[in-house]
Amino acid sequence: DFAGLVYMLRPALKASSNSISGISSEKLWQTHSCSTCHDRNSDIQGMITKQLSGLSKKYSKETLQAFLKTPTPPMPANSLSDNEIRSLSLYLLSRYP
Repeated sequence: DFAGLVYMLRPALKASSNSISGISSEKLWQTHSCSTCHDRNSDIQGMITKQLSGLSKKYSKETLQAFLKTPTPPMPANSLSDNEIRSLSLYLLSRYP
């Protein structure tokens, strides 16, 4: 599917220091190409982005972690570890409250 293709082709970018157990949350966001589908400034023509503002109204830390473990389409599956999922969920909830 298109989301999976974008996920595989998008290059990794620089990381920040926001982390749990040494895992950079922003690096996870960038490496796994999350911004491709979740950043309105995405440069892919015809891409409809899903904004993440208001995440804390929809998800708790635990429910977001559960979603990231088994995402529903069009979001592609990922190969994140439990620590990476925990780190990314905290990053997302703080960046898009």
